[in-house]
Amino acid sequence: MLRLSGLCKRFEDLPVLSNLSLTLSRGEIVALIGPSGCGKTTLLNIISGLTAPDAGTVEGADGRLSYMFQSARLLPWRTVEENIRLVREDAPAEEVRSLITAVGLEGFERYYPGQLSGGMARRCALARAFHFGGEIFLMDEPFQGLDYGIRMEMLSMLLSIWQRERPGVLFVTHEIDEALTVATRIAVLAPRPTAICQWFDLPGPEGRDASAPELARLRQEIIRRITGYNQSGCHGNGGPQEKVIY
Repeated sequence: MLRLSGLCKRFEDLPVLSNLSLTLSRGEIVALIGPSGCGKTTLLNIISGLTAPDAGTVEGADGRLSYMFQSARLLPWRTVEENIRLVREDAPAEEVRSLITAVGLEGFERYYPGQLSGGMARRCALARAFHFGGEIFLMDEPFQGLDYGIRMEMLSMLLSIWQRERPGVLFVTHEIDEALTVATRIAVLAPRPTAICQWFDLPGPEGRDASAPELARLRQEIIRRITGYNQSGCHGNGGPQEKVIY
């Protein structure tokens, strides 16, 4: 289990995180939704060890941890297969081929990043993250900028691969439909200094139809919370967070 307790972070005179706490268990996907610039990437960087917090603790991130960034970050001189294999070169070749098939890149193994579309590059990055493996996956708006249909296709691929090992996934997104589709729980973040203001437990298994009528009230409540916090901040910032179950 990943456990964050009382995380605080400031960059010079800019407070970014304020007493932020959460847990992430193996086998669940927690989606983080919040305004741009509220510190979501900073939070993932603290968990991964790229940035140190000013206060608070991170427990459970000392093992193998996969990080999928906003951009694909593929090496341009390596092929699709070589980019995936790069993070674990001693793995059997069939593991890489299985992931290439899972993300729909079969037939493109020898293509270079410059020959790929944006969506194909993200597919390669997704396969690379799962090839690296681990009990915790950090995903920082991994499908940002893709068309709606492609994003939904990518989410389906993500869930298909995730179900093999069911790691804990912390999934940062601005898109409510993405969160409603894949998340076990959703956390709504306040504007800076960021804390978690609202938790939503989602019904049924991951892989929902985000347009399903039974999710309409939940969608409306998330929108209301996000717009409300954007206007007035997080009431009781740093205190106990309200939990809503649907």
